[in-house]
Amino acid sequence: MAPLLRRTDPDIGDALSPRQGWTVPDLIDFDYFVDEDEHVLRANPAERKRFADRDRRLYLQRIAPLLPGLEEHKPQHRRRALRLWLQLRRRAEDPALAPILPGSAFARGQRLVAAGLGLLGLFAGIGLASALLQYNGVRPVNVSWYLFWLVLIQIMLAGATVAAWYGRRSAAVKATMHDVSLLAHLLKPLFVAASRWVQRARLANAPIEVRDRAQARQGLVRAQFSLYGPAAYLPMLFPAQVFGIGFNLGAILCTVALAWFTDLAFGWGSALNVHPQAIYGLTRLVALPWSWLFGDGVGFPTLEQVAGTRISLKDPLALYDAGNLRSWRWFIVLAVFTYGLLPRLILLGLSVLTQYRALAALPFTHQRAQALYARLLTPTLEEVTATSGHGPDMPIPAPLTPLRGPRSAPRGMPPASITDQAPAAAPATEERPASATKTAASVTAPASPPAAHRTPEHTPATMPQQRPDAVPAKTTGTAPTAADRPAEPAVATAAAPTPQPAQPEPTPEPTPGPAAERVAADACLLLIHLDVMDVLEPADHSRLQRMLLRHAGWRIAASATYGGGSAMTKQALELIENADWQAPPARVALIQDGSQPPITENLRFLRQVRAAAGDTAQVLLALVGDPTDDDRLPPADAFDYTDWQRKIDQLGDPYLRLEMLATADEEV
Repeated sequence: MAPLLRRTDPDIGDALSPRQGWTVPDLIDFDYFVDEDEHVLRANPAERKRFADRDRRLYLQRIAPLLPGLEEHKPQHRRRALRLWLQLRRRAEDPALAPILPGSAFARGQRLVAAGLGLLGLFAGIGLASALLQYNGVRPVNVSWYLFWLVLIQIMLAGATVAAWYGRRSAAVKATMHDVSLLAHLLKPLFVAASRWVQRARLANAPIEVRDRAQARQGLVRAQFSLYGPAAYLPMLFPAQVFGIGFNLGAILCTVALAWFTDLAFGWGSALNVHPQAIYGLTRLVALPWSWLFGDGVGFPTLEQVAGTRISLKDPLALYDAGNLRSWRWFIVLAVFTYGLLPRLILLGLSVLTQYRALAALPFTHQRAQALYARLLTPTLEEVTATSGHGPDMPIPAPLTPLRGPRSAPRGMPPASITDQAPAAAPATEERPASATKTAASVTAPASPPAAHRTPEHTPATMPQQRPDAVPAKTTGTAPTAADRPAEPAVATAAAPTPQPAQPEPTPEPTPGPAAERVAADACLLLIHLDVMDVLEPADHSRLQRMLLRHAGWRIAASATYGGGSAMTKQALELIENADWQAPPARVALIQDGSQPPITENLRFLRQVRAAAGDTAQVLLALVGDPTDDDRLPPADAFDYTDWQRKIDQLGDPYLRLEMLATADEEV
């Protein structure tokens, strides 16, 4: 196992480049270093504190001073901070292994593959052009066949590429492009083989211990299409464009050489009754891009020359005018350059630009990058202690107030109206005041304004602790009612509850609709499983917030309970769907009892959360163990964590991260 840092001094190397953009070799090296850390954490979760101290120290000493004015948790700050972290990790690498990192090997392999395909295309173009320009001195070379293979086919390919680009969002084009993208999979083994060859060549004279450590690094090229999109597969398609450029260069060079050093005779022929005027008009249309520079007789043949070069099987070559037979040579060269070479150069440039823009827009919100980013931004316990017991990034220990709805929808009542209703023992005609109605996507308003240190936006003064099954139906944010008054629900607000009138009068406060929760850039929505929520005490809420901040770097904007039936599921999903994310993508954290097996119902709910939050939303599933009297948020058992990890891996969701909320040696 490789050590965490090959060098202990972070102040090494030249000046860092905070504005330097990401490249594909950077992504490969970034994945390598993050995977290296993940393997260590999976084998020994107790190393989390060591990683947190290392990354936090790098951020405070070297990264944060280079990012002035950038707000944390925003995409630009995330991209630059992770890029600087990668530079520091590279510089901390063993000098003997630095040149053969996976990214460096990939870059050299890409150059080798591109050069090889370029030479192959050059020889292929020379071979095809020489075959089409074979001249035996008896009959002229048919330019129609030459233009079909070297011009018309390439125009069709370029047109198909442009059409696929503009229609790339349609289902038919997506299916076609998926099949065409197999080219990337065909080229991928070439990159892998070239990268390994580069490593073997560089390791030939390396010490034995260096060779042993380098050979342990497998999987040099792991392009993750679901994460990086065009940034991942375009580098494998660049050599295809290089092949096309070499092909057209070979065809042009061969045509020019034969035209200069041999006396070729060109003509056109067709079994159809085509008038020379039609061929002349088509020729002028093809020559339109260069006709302003090279006119009749130079850039394309005149009408007289077109009529004088029609191939007839009964006419011998001696009957043709030599000047007319030579008039086609520059036309076919310019045609291949304009419709063959130039489009390939443009497509290569557009591919480079598309890759640059794709790399510049990468959010780095997948689960492994988010785990690293949280370690960079989350203060350590020593920092908190050094600042009089609290730091600027620590949350205010306020009680959480998750939405607590009934376990299932009462019969005869739509699910959308079950959030706040009287217990089942109340008469059916009794109605709640409009001011007490809450929708599933809203949370009880705070009793006082938020504190200065970004307190959670919704922190009511009280919180129900009784199990929902203790009463027939649990209402949102309500406290338990007296046994002798089952029909009078109470609402957790700053004022005392009032009796429910038979005919409610309108109140000054308007009825809140399904308002969207405003979720700040450093906040998330928290979903707590009912089994965990039922055992929590008020003192556990601040601890839960600190633990979540330590693992994800997120505060809690609002919370809801799930796992108690379809009504709770609906409330939780509506809370996510109606959220107003100040810094997309969405961020959702789930607290789950890890002692319970990952049954199908839990996995199905994770897919529902994914559908509600979006394909690239950050989802954190944090496991806690079986609660005891001494600890209601204990760490999950290692066996249970491994069982959950296998199931999560089977989901194939790169933006879903599984964490053990606490380890046995962590102070929470």
